[in-house]
Amino acid sequence: MRILTVTNYYPPHFIGGYEIACKETMDFLKNRGHEIMVVTSDYQKTSRKEEGILRDMHLTDYAKSSRISKKQDEYHNYKTVLETIRHFKPDLVYFWSLRGIGLLVIKAAQQQNIPYVFEIGDFWMYGYMQKGSPLKQKIKSLLPFLGYGNTSISPAICVSEWVAREMREKYGSETTYVYPNATKIPEKKISEHTEIKFVFAGRIEEEKGLDLAIEALKRFALRHPESKFILDIYGNGDPDYIAKCKDMAEPIASSVNFKGKVTSREEIYTGASALLMPTRMREPFGLVIIEAMAHGCAVIASDDYGPAEIIDHGQNGLLFETNNINDLLSQIEKVYFDKECLKKLQENGYEHVRNHYNIQKVKSKIEVLLKEIAGVHP
Repeated sequence: MRILTVTNYYPPHFIGGYEIACKETMDFLKNRGHEIMVVTSDYQKTSRKEEGILRDMHLTDYAKSSRISKKQDEYHNYKTVLETIRHFKPDLVYFWSLRGIGLLVIKAAQQQNIPYVFEIGDFWMYGYMQKGSPLKQKIKSLLPFLGYGNTSISPAICVSEWVAREMREKYGSETTYVYPNATKIPEKKISEHTEIKFVFAGRIEEEKGLDLAIEALKRFALRHPESKFILDIYGNGDPDYIAKCKDMAEPIASSVNFKGKVTSREEIYTGASALLMPTRMREPFGLVIIEAMAHGCAVIASDDYGPAEIIDHGQNGLLFETNNINDLLSQIEKVYFDKECLKKLQENGYEHVRNHYNIQKVKSKIEVLLKEIAGVHP
């Protein structure tokens, strides 16, 4: 099967789990013998030749760009996808995030009568909605500037049940499927270190809640001054917020390490006792949760949306009330002082991911679905 994938970012550049999941899906499909062509933006484009990747679409800042500039970028992206379809002749167009790209690229697939499907890992389509329009109207009624009335975000492969529900109820997706993100399962390694090490991994922005983790650990240090720990922080993001977090961490600075952005999961999770995910946002899924579990690392996360669908509290992870620092502190104390609890969470988390989020199992099911949508029979 020939698959054309359209997405705003594609590794090595990535914002978060969405882009990583996209590349891992493409790698899986390539290994299964499918021919893959990726069309993405020219963000951080280099002169290096990349087989099967065209970095030629324009990213638009819809909040700052002029109307004319937006139209020009949208039309350029439409022509780029249209010409690629004509040249590559795909059996299926696989749309991922179109944030900053525009929805006109969908028209290219429709005009050529190519089956297409959307992978929904966040609500990128929200930015294309007109102010004041009822949320429950379909995307096609919200985007008259396309000049093309048959635009809808359907069929949609959604990463969680709550995302699928929202796509149906707020964005008018008529057909939705739920297939979670997935990860590779390394050989089982449970941390046996005597010193407890916590990790935070992801974008360092206020909505991700790093300040909550730092404040909880500051309170922990005051309450238990003889109990040593390490907090390793991986990621980059908002410079002002990072500076704020560094200032907050000053009283426990000897225990806190800002490591920057890394791509190696082994570097992040080797020797880690527990991942702290104190997110404030409506997480569509939470890829870092299953990555941590797969590396034998316990997880403490906010108790709503994506994390709540993955974690069975007290069995394979711990949940705390979103934004509640004292509740987060209580969960930290559990894994710190109850070694049997920590070991149980690490072992059960690993088995949970192995059984439900194994990349081979999940992507094989998606492969079957893609063939059905494309009308390609085994």
